Amino acid sequence: MKDSKIAIYVTEAYYLKEQLYGVSGHVQIPLKTTSLLSEKNINVDFITTKPKGANHLMIDLSENVKIKTVLHSTKKWPKKGVSLFRSFIQIVQLIILIKKENYSLIHFFGGYKTGMVAVISKLIFANKRVFFSPISEPEQIYTGSGFNFFRNLDLIISNSEFVAQKWKSFVGEHKSVVIKPGIVKNIIPIFNDGQRDIILFWRNADYNNGADIMISIVKQLAPVFKRKKFVFAIRPGSEFEHSINELSFKFTNVFVYIHPYENQITIEKLLSQSLLVIAPYRKLSINPQISILESLFAGVPVVASNVESNNEVIQHGITGIIVGINDSKDYVRSIKKLLFDPEFLRKLRENSIKQTREKYNWNSYIDHLKKIYSGN
Repeated sequence: MKDSKIAIYVTEAYYLKEQLYGVSGHVQIPLKTTSLLSEKNINVDFITTKPKGANHLMIDLSENVKIKTVLHSTKKWPKKGVSLFRSFIQIVQLIILIKKENYSLIHFFGGYKTGMVAVISKLIFANKRVFFSPISEPEQIYTGSGFNFFRNLDLIISNSEFVAQKWKSFVGEHKSVVIKPGIVKNIIPIFNDGQRDIILFWRNADYNNGADIMISIVKQLAPVFKRKKFVFAIRPGSEFEHSINELSFKFTNVFVYIHPYENQITIEKLLSQSLLVIAPYRKLSINPQISILESLFAGVPVVASNVESNNEVIQHGITGIIVGINDSKDYVRSIKKLLFDPEFLRKLRENSIKQTREKYNWNSYIDHLKKIYSGN
């Protein structure tokens, strides 16, 4: 490994300065990985794409890290998908770069499109080690096609047991492992029980994130807990933004913050004042969901749906509560129970800080990754 030259690849690592608050988890982990490898004096390059006007990385990488870019092909949010022509150019540029730099190991991070780029790279450069860290379980486009080129990859490195197990059934037991990351943001838990009065939802207010479920929860609980604040911290243009704004007009204890937040509001500040984070997700954008990890790191118990990796990140009854998917009544019951039992809530808060940080941290992550890279 000492003489190896490694490349870390992820799309869209560059952001506009004003958007650095919301860097995707699929970008945070490879950025931090690159930074940690560099600190260990490992020869590593960082390859990414650069959307128009975006010039800022969430982490300032060492001068020892060479940052390479290939053509950006992803459509601008809220649009989804990629430009096929630009994707083709992107892959050609990447193949030329891999050949020129003569990397011995290329580690791809991302979703199924990035996974396909990893497969293409392995098919062309059979003598190089190619790893893929997927954000979710194998897409049906893979599993239903009858072709399984992913078996050609050297290893699938997941960040959750849920994803690792799903990939094991697809590529084989020995080709899927899990290493659990920490968080990138420097979130420090603040012990101010007397000042905590917020029940917080902080995600894009769309269907997959269960914004409609949260609306139903708030309609039932806001009239009951009038001294509690029900806060939505969301992106502009979200699917349920209008309905959430209507809630804030109906109830005086419902507040909506749309980024960029005003009055010096930050997610860190909201977390420091929160009793609970509510995460009624139907589908996760990444496993583990970084917003849940960050909430637990801040010492805020999370009430979340039993979807994908949530039940391994949240320990039911210890660091938070797991409820049924789409079950707003179960959410209401669970939240009421916690709000009526402050001692139990305090215990969950203490556990969420200690146990989550023990389980998810960068020291064990990078030690494990180095062993994998070394072939151990």
